[in-house]
Amino acid sequence: MPTQPEGGEGFRVLEDFVCEATPETAVSGGAPPGTGVNPGAQVISELVIRASHPPLTPEREAELRALSNRELLALVRSSGSELGPDELRVIHHVAIERLTQDADSWDGAGELSREAMQATLRRMV
Repeated sequence: MPTQPEGGEGFRVLEDFVCEATPETAVSGGAPPGTGVNPGAQVISELVIRASHPPLTPEREAELRALSNRELLALVRSSGSELGPDELRVIHHVAIERLTQDADSWDGAGELSREAMQATLRRMV
């Protein structure tokens, strides 16, 4: 069924067709189904699974919230890879809360938010 081209651009579908793959006898079936193997392929990244962190306690959350933006920023920069995902989430939320409250708490909050998110992303890569 042809379509109407608009402005000189368009396409026409001439007919439906079915494609069927036929295995070639000269090609080995090497890899089991569901796994792709390409000649010359190399692994260029690696997934590292770190040990799980214990759940964030209310005491630890209160401790993090009591720190200043500068103290939290120093903590993320020095120990970001050791902080648990819940700790990084709380630090990011603290930064966002301080950005939205009043101008007195803005100092360093944007940078803190950015650093907490970057530490989180580094954990994922």
